[in-house]
Amino acid sequence: ANNSYYVNYNDIVRNKIKQSVFKYINDPKFKPGTLCLTFVLTADGNLKNVSIVEEKTTAGVFLRDVGIKSVREAAPFEPFPAEIRNYPELSFNIVFSFNVYK
Repeated sequence: ANNSYYVNYNDIVRNKIKQSVFKYINDPKFKPGTLCLTFVLTADGNLKNVSIVEEKTTAGVFLRDVGIKSVREAAPFEPFPAEIRNYPELSFNIVFSFNVYK
C-alpha cells in the first residue's frame, strides 16, 4: 500500500467504481449505510471476485446490491501499470459511506 504506483492505480479503480455508483444515487430505495467490499483484480484489469465484508457493513440489501453491481459494471479496469505488473493479482478494499441529504 506504500507503493505510489499501487496508490495511483487504486485511485483510478475507486473513481471508476464511484462513477458507476452515482447512477443509482437518485433511486428512492437508496438509504444511508456503510458498505465494505473486497475484490481481486488480475494484472490485465479483470475482476476475479468481489464480496461484502459483513462485519464492517451496515448497509441494507439495496445498497449492498448497488455496491456489488457497481464494481462489476466498472470492470474491466485498466491493466496494472508496468511498475506493479509483476503481481499476477491484487486485492482491494473499498468502503462506501452512503448518506441521504434532503
